[in-house]
Amino acid sequence: MNKRTLTKRTSLVGYALLILQTFLIFLWLLLGLRDQYTSTWTNYLNDQSPYTLYLNNIPPTKKDEILAYLNQVSHQKNFLLVRKENNDDLFNIGVMGTPKTIDVQLSFGGQSLLDKSKINKVLQSSNPNASIGQANGTINQLAPISSFWFSPLITVSKLESLVKNEDTLRGSYQLVGVNDKQTYDNIINQLHKITDIEKSDFTFIQSGSASNGDLLKDSIILGIILTSCGLLAFFLIVF
Repeated sequence: MNKRTLTKRTSLVGYALLILQTFLIFLWLLLGLRDQYTSTWTNYLNDQSPYTLYLNNIPPTKKDEILAYLNQVSHQKNFLLVRKENNDDLFNIGVMGTPKTIDVQLSFGGQSLLDKSKINKVLQSSNPNASIGQANGTINQLAPISSFWFSPLITVSKLESLVKNEDTLRGSYQLVGVNDKQTYDNIINQLHKITDIEKSDFTFIQSGSASNGDLLKDSIILGIILTSCGLLAFFLIVF
């Protein structure tokens, strides 16, 4: 093998490493945007939710009564009851009540994702499975939600539909629009009367979930490190 052939093959290795690293960096930046997009949904309405209700160990026989009461009080007090469930490839938001006095606008990158008219479409629809976004199937979709590469499917549906799909009432419920402790305490007292569960059980979460991290993102970072080492070795050999 002559020197020219060896130099050419070495250059090809260098170009391949550079192209691979450029692709990996682009992919890493794309995943960063995905995380920002997902975070936008995760934090949706958090700034308007000073009070959170935790439903733990609710007797199955009381589920319908609790949902009926929460539906009644959320309309009476003009607040929105929100539950969020993130299941890796699906991010589901269940809503109940009224957004009458609440700013429910959500945007990302200058593009509107949700507004009051879309939320009202879900709440006022006669279809119990109606949703914004197609996670519940296109037949039930009232309006689309913009998706992002590698991000979970987003859907906004009636709270009753979310409870049915998750097959449990257990979860965290944001009382969006409730700004006084008296209203919050009254809701806790009524739930205590319905279930005979300790009032304190409604004010803190009793279980949580652990995150295993993002395997894809970790693999990309490892790939960037390895290609960087390869490029360093290439330049040392060539120059």
